[in-house]
Amino acid sequence: MSSSTGGRTGRGPGRPMEPVVDAVGAWCAPPEEGELRLGEHLWAGVAGLEEVSASGFFPRLRYAAVAVPGPRRRSASSLLLLGGVLDGFNRNDVWRLTIPCVGVFGGTHQDPVPRWTEMSPHDEGKVDGQGRRTLQKWRPRQDFGCCAATSGRGGFLVYVAAGSSLGSLCNDVWASEDGGANWVCMCSCSPWERRRAPALCAVPGRPDHLLLAGGMAPYAEVCGDAWISEDAGYSWSLLDSPPWSSSTGRYRSALLPLPREKGEATCEDRMLLLGGCFIDGQDGSGTPSTAVRYGGGGGGTIGLERLLHDAWECRLDFAAADKARAARWNAWGSDTEHRGARLAKFGVEYATGCIDGAGRTLIAQLPERDFVSAAEAAPPQGSSERALSWMQAEFNRNELPTVAQAAVRPTDPAKAGYTTTYVRLADPGCGGVPRLVLTSLSGVWLSGDGEWRRHLRLALLLGIRLEGSRGIPGDLWRGRVLPCLLPLPPIDPATGSLLGFAQPRHCRLQAAPVPSRLISLAETGRLWEVVGGGDKGGIIVREGREISSQKLVERLCTGSLVKQEELVGERLRYVLLEGAGPPTGWVSLWLVDRDLLVQRLPTG
Repeated sequence: MSSSTGGRTGRGPGRPMEPVVDAVGAWCAPPEEGELRLGEHLWAGVAGLEEVSASGFFPRLRYAAVAVPGPRRRSASSLLLLGGVLDGFNRNDVWRLTIPCVGVFGGTHQDPVPRWTEMSPHDEGKVDGQGRRTLQKWRPRQDFGCCAATSGRGGFLVYVAAGSSLGSLCNDVWASEDGGANWVCMCSCSPWERRRAPALCAVPGRPDHLLLAGGMAPYAEVCGDAWISEDAGYSWSLLDSPPWSSSTGRYRSALLPLPREKGEATCEDRMLLLGGCFIDGQDGSGTPSTAVRYGGGGGGTIGLERLLHDAWECRLDFAAADKARAARWNAWGSDTEHRGARLAKFGVEYATGCIDGAGRTLIAQLPERDFVSAAEAAPPQGSSERALSWMQAEFNRNELPTVAQAAVRPTDPAKAGYTTTYVRLADPGCGGVPRLVLTSLSGVWLSGDGEWRRHLRLALLLGIRLEGSRGIPGDLWRGRVLPCLLPLPPIDPATGSLLGFAQPRHCRLQAAPVPSRLISLAETGRLWEVVGGGDKGGIIVREGREISSQKLVERLCTGSLVKQEELVGERLRYVLLEGAGPPTGWVSLWLVDRDLLVQRLPTG
């Protein structure tokens, strides 16, 4: 989990490591190449993505995906997948993926393997003696509103509202308090018009308070209204016309809960309406488009479906006497009216956007980016053309699956929604490592703990060097400082070390016999010995600093002594002094669980 106070550690060519502490409360953007900010964006970087075992839910189109935090600190979080289209037919089954914690050892650690559970099977109801069909849950559907929120007692409520079912649109609301196993119809005919793809959000801590906005009504009428409910969807109140609907409505928007601001005494709840879709009657050249007809029959709208880029903060006072004026909308950014092909590349929708509330970070996959991008969950400072300044998150291109590298939205709007990658964040709560969750037409991918381990190794290295150079006790660093920067496994009271995590050996700067001609080099800390790769004939050497650069055929043999020419993070450019292997190149100092090189110091 990200910390509000992050440490940033970077190393330029030939410079020593200089830790930099950001201002308290300042948001940390994704690090540039060669930098590392302790405790920030642990779901990105070299975390890698692992594919989850298949389930009966896939392949699936136009479904809903909701991430639910664990009920306790450092407990397993969950991903709920609901409804959608399977083999051309609408479904209403619910599947739960239990996502175990990573980076946490000891105690009551969960099963490390993600597990699928079918919470509620597909059910089309039963026909009684009079030909009436009765349902125990919501009708099979697609393009519906869905959200979940935790309650103060640790449980959570899941909602399903509106959607498209059997060729018609719905305006019902259903709720479940047991993870989707059993459902209760809160309202069979809501006062808002039947629609599909509305934005829906529940207030964390008060899950019976709901906000519904936008959607697409019959005959492709794009809705621009907003409604609130204080009783879990049983009754609804219409809000005054929101400013974002002055020119056009929207559907398939992301509606995300915003964390309370520090020191905020107001009782207002904050939500963010992010992006969505609208029907653009113009193509990129400004001429009318006849690409797609929405609505069917002789009516409907002709145009091109495009993504919206803007963001609107909604402050809701559910205690207001006049419910119509319970909401205040504030635009993030100055360019809220301009839209179309030029800005669609910055667009986000329900499927492709989520929020890391602890780190005040919005996460989304933009159409023209290879991997997810991040933006501060706050209004931009000064004048800004776009609502948000998205920055590419650090990643290892070689470890990304094809689904993560593909464009979110194809050029052909007829395929919109069929190649969308859903982006969610599984948060295990305070003290755990957040995991990025990507779902697609065919499966689910999870980020691992590689980035967390990289941060922790560097933090331990920094602590040991501070102990040697500044006299800061190691137990003070590990017991008081590190918990403020990173989620930590338990500390062994006997040894003071972290359980389940091997401390980097080269941090300790242990003395060892050094050839006399290399003593002066060892005294400067630039002499290294290869200790890894013994079972593979040595360690991998690459031409460049990047992990994706060309790998050399020959390996650097175990036991070789090398001279440090440049050190950037955990990547070392060396010159071979003794041993066998390429005369120069770039190597890694460590892997996730072991060292590859250690520093050699002279004895005495």
